[in-house]
Amino acid sequence: MLKFSVIIPLYNNELGISSTIQSVLNQTYRSFELIVVNDGSTDNGLKIVESIKDNRLLVINQINGGVSSARNTGIKAAKGDYIAFLDADDLWEPRYLQTMKQLIDDFPEASFFGCQFGIKKGKRIEIANGIHKKRGYIKNYFKEAFEVPLVCSSSIIIQKSCFDKIGLFNTKFTRGEDIDVWSRLARKYRLAFEPTLLSYYIQDAENRAVEKVGTLKYHYLEYKLFSLSVEERNYFTNKACALFLEFLKNKKFIEAIKFVKEFNFSFVFILIRCMKLVVLKYLT
Repeated sequence: MLKFSVIIPLYNNELGISSTIQSVLNQTYRSFELIVVNDGSTDNGLKIVESIKDNRLLVINQINGGVSSARNTGIKAAKGDYIAFLDADDLWEPRYLQTMKQLIDDFPEASFFGCQFGIKKGKRIEIANGIHKKRGYIKNYFKEAFEVPLVCSSSIIIQKSCFDKIGLFNTKFTRGEDIDVWSRLARKYRLAFEPTLLSYYIQDAENRAVEKVGTLKYHYLEYKLFSLSVEERNYFTNKACALFLEFLKNKKFIEAIKFVKEFNFSFVFILIRCMKLVVLKYLT
């Protein structure tokens, strides 16, 4: 029977971790192990996890190294055929693993899998990627994910053997580290998509409320845009635009200057795209 390894990185999420774990233990598909990687938490999160008694639950403690380090630790310890990630703030529908298992069975040429996910703030839920409505193989990942993401870190399942080819998460990055991995996957493997709302990103969770922009060197970006395919170039230009506008919005002018310097000639294309985004925002 196909087995999942569910990996939850934990760092100071005492308010939400119990609900997150329970959403895994409540899965209708029962063949899984749950690996919680405690990344040096200083609150009561670890005690809450340790109080949960289930023989499928494994807790690994490590010195704080960031979410990428925690995910890598979980991947290395995983014994399942497929890796399912879930952030310590987020939730799954009880049929998540069952539905995704059926997707894996129906589309055997795919090596990673995604579904619709909702952004939950209070009682309000908005489907983040609801424009993706076709079930099955995604023909061109970068083209389809150009404006609206196909996956997020709590709605993706990856065949474990893929990491032997693409490598693990880059611990250098604190923002966009997941996009880096999804992009490496998309260049080598096929994605199959399930247009059903099964995963929830909790926007008002404790750690996300204080999320900061940070500095450029800790953001994953593709700088050599002209070496990429048209679809990839458009995709990464869009990501670069969003970050540049975020620097300006947060008055991170030094980081914005570094950004221009890093992109050099490519910046003119990014600037044009930024202008289009700003115009569209004010027209809609």
